[in-house]
Amino acid sequence: MIIKILKSAANFEGVDYSERKNDKGVSELLTAKNFEGMMLGVNEAKKADYINYMKLVAELNPNVKNKQFHITISTKGHLHSHQELKDIAEKYLQEMGYAKNPYLIYAHSDTENNHIHVVSTRVNKEGKKVNDSFEKIRSQKAIQKILGEDPKHMVTEALKESMEYNFSTIAQFKLLLELQGYKVSENDDLLSIIKFGNVQGQSPKSNIEAYIKNYVAPKERIKQLHEIFQKYKMGLSQQELVDFMKKKFGIDIVFHSAKGQNKPYGYTIIDHSKKEVIKGSQVMKMSLLLDNANPQEKLKMAKQYLNELDMSNSNFKTVKQELAKLGVKVDTRGVVSIKGLKESFKIPQPQLKVLKYNDRVAAARQYKFSTEEERKALAKAFYINEKDLQTNNRDNNERREYYHQIINNINQTSDPNETLENANLRFVDYNNQRFVLDDEEKVFIKIEKDLLLNNFDFEEYDKNEINIESSEEFDQYINEQNVPDRLGAFLDILASANLYENKDRRKRRQQSI
Repeated sequence: MIIKILKSAANFEGVDYSERKNDKGVSELLTAKNFEGMMLGVNEAKKADYINYMKLVAELNPNVKNKQFHITISTKGHLHSHQELKDIAEKYLQEMGYAKNPYLIYAHSDTENNHIHVVSTRVNKEGKKVNDSFEKIRSQKAIQKILGEDPKHMVTEALKESMEYNFSTIAQFKLLLELQGYKVSENDDLLSIIKFGNVQGQSPKSNIEAYIKNYVAPKERIKQLHEIFQKYKMGLSQQELVDFMKKKFGIDIVFHSAKGQNKPYGYTIIDHSKKEVIKGSQVMKMSLLLDNANPQEKLKMAKQYLNELDMSNSNFKTVKQELAKLGVKVDTRGVVSIKGLKESFKIPQPQLKVLKYNDRVAAARQYKFSTEEERKALAKAFYINEKDLQTNNRDNNERREYYHQIINNINQTSDPNETLENANLRFVDYNNQRFVLDDEEKVFIKIEKDLLLNNFDFEEYDKNEINIESSEEFDQYINEQNVPDRLGAFLDILASANLYENKDRRKRRQQSI
């Protein structure tokens, strides 16, 4: 649990802040006490009423300039309910001398952690200023008393927990304690652990040094962390990276800067899941971690990223997006380059083939279908293995009738081909059966083959079928298109082997690029 005394203010801005949160639906007034004489209930009183009442009380002592007392109490996640936090807050106000002053307690729900805001006056109803000497130290002692915490016992537990980690220097051991809110000072052979302004415990340095002698670098975990950083760091700022690694993996990244300097000179990794403290440079150079690399280094990072890629969960589109965050471009042929740099390299053909195959799988999986026949036809259309698609076995008769009706309506038009294009519909033939592929609604469905369209020349339509007999020819077709990269994934779908595309339509599309 964390309690924070916010900066004093001349006005009661804390009330205004929480009431504005009320208007947004992320705050709720839990209690309003010691507002005698207002003659208003909690649900009837307005923000101005509470503020004016507090001002009247505070003005009983004009010597007090900063009249507002404002604190927050938060808990990890939902460990404590808002009601429990309210009960703790009222005991806290009693300990700190504010229990008889007018106060408001608001529950806030705009973060992942339950927390409350408490606003009161620093002047009591007798016109006396509430004692604020050593306020922060007294505040921590008050919350410890309420929660039944013994600070010396807490230090013992913190030391015990820290010694469960694998670390290689005394500085790393101190860092573990500092992350728990302690200060550590060194005096000869003694480490003193300080909290609430007092020494709460001590530990001989010789004990820590003896422990460090048994340190063994976690080589396998270092390799895993390198892969994690390589995968997720691209496009993230320093703070975004710290927040992301903490939230997703439970890993603290602590950057070290010289006094008065913002730019870090190094960093430490605290891997809580594996109980490891690791020097950052063992995992990745800081310049690479923070993406401060020059073009040559970025190209090297791109190659390393591709070498370490999990092919089973990657596709060409995603690879392009991830490398783009690094300022690296990948064209449809798999050539990896950076603008202004002559040097480049090509993704190995076997790897490129798998990535593009996974693209087609991802594209095919967007379409809804219901029968085994439709599954096989869709797999054939996208040149993928049938096992990579699953049938949902849903009755699609109603949808099938819908497409029959659309085609019947198209019969009434003077240019069925253009109408089909505007409707984002295409035909697919498989095993002497005809299917409709709806690019907009992402539907793939069998229709009656003998359902003909007036003024529609199926023979001419069939002649313009893209004639590809293998996935190798498919990839070759893609490479020969020579179009901007942003259309690469789009062409992966359009160029599927049995998706018919009228010559004039294809010409218009290419002209629009």
